[in-house]
Amino acid sequence: MFSNVYSDVFGNGLFGIFLTIIAFQIGIIINRKTKLVIFNPLLIAIIFVIVFLLITGIDYEDYYIGGSMFQFMLTPATVAFAIPLYRQMSILKKNLWAILISIFCGCISCTMTIFILSKLWNISDSVFYGLMPKSVTLAIALGITEELGGISGVTCVGVVVSGIIGAAFITVFSKIFKIDNKIALGLSVGTATHAIGTSRAIQIDELVGAMGSLSIVIAGVMTVFIVPIVSSFY
Repeated sequence: MFSNVYSDVFGNGLFGIFLTIIAFQIGIIINRKTKLVIFNPLLIAIIFVIVFLLITGIDYEDYYIGGSMFQFMLTPATVAFAIPLYRQMSILKKNLWAILISIFCGCISCTMTIFILSKLWNISDSVFYGLMPKSVTLAIALGITEELGGISGVTCVGVVVSGIIGAAFITVFSKIFKIDNKIALGLSVGTATHAIGTSRAIQIDELVGAMGSLSIVIAGVMTVFIVPIVSSFY
């Protein structure tokens, strides 16, 4: 009897969807009340879901039946970043080569940093492959990890953590390194912190957000080619 009730309630895809929405709404409320960037709604939602599943003893697989729907929507959601990019198309055309070279350098820096640190700490191959695409948007990163044979969970953690750190400290880093150029700031945010950081960048300035959106796409394409080459030397 209990197993049937459990299956009907928690084994239903709607459970994962509702829990995710509620967790994210709680994150938004806390973020607005505290007005602190460190309390990112996504971070709070993740913590809430983990704690809820641990306390209730509900299997992650049951939650994921509905939660996987949000992963499916990652790709079309990323496409929405093309809107601010379209509005700044004239600036893109004027600075095309500088933008492409900057994003390429950012991709190389991200992958080589992970490569060197992984070598120093003697990290296993599967974890290393999972970390390599951490600086691109999750929809692309998971595809790269799957092809390399890495651990997808490691990729998810790496992508989310790098994005949240970037979103929380965009203004701090820009002041420390005296980055006044909006194009440069947007490119660095999009290349290193993908969609999560770019969503914060859009709130700061439309041009910064547009350059971040551009970086997400181009960095994703470049990383698809760069990561397998660098990984072959591990």
